[in-house]
Amino acid sequence: MISENPFGEVRRECEAALSKALELTLPGMRIEDLSFEKPPNSAFGQLASSICFELAKKQKKSPVVLAQNLADALSAQEFTLLRSVACAGGG
Repeated sequence: MISENPFGEVRRECEAALSKALELTLPGMRIEDLSFEKPPNSAFGQLASSICFELAKKQKKSPVVLAQNLADALSAQEFTLLRSVACAGGG
C-alpha cells in the first residue's frame, strides 16, 4: 500500500516516539506541543525538535543532557519509519 502522505506518517511516528521518550525520562512532565521543524543544517537530520531548550529552563538542566537522555530512550524503541535518532547541535 502506498501512502498519500509519507512525510506526515514519519512526523506522526516522531511525535509518538518523542512523547514516549518524555514519559520515560521525565515522568509526569506535561508538554502541550511536540512540534518538529526542518533543521538549519542537513547534517542534523530531516526533522528536529527544540523541546530540550524549553525543558532546560523548567528542569534547570543542560539542553544537551536532556537531548541525550531523550535520544537514549528513543534508541531503545522500535521504529517502522525512522532510521536513527541522535542528539545534534546544542541540544
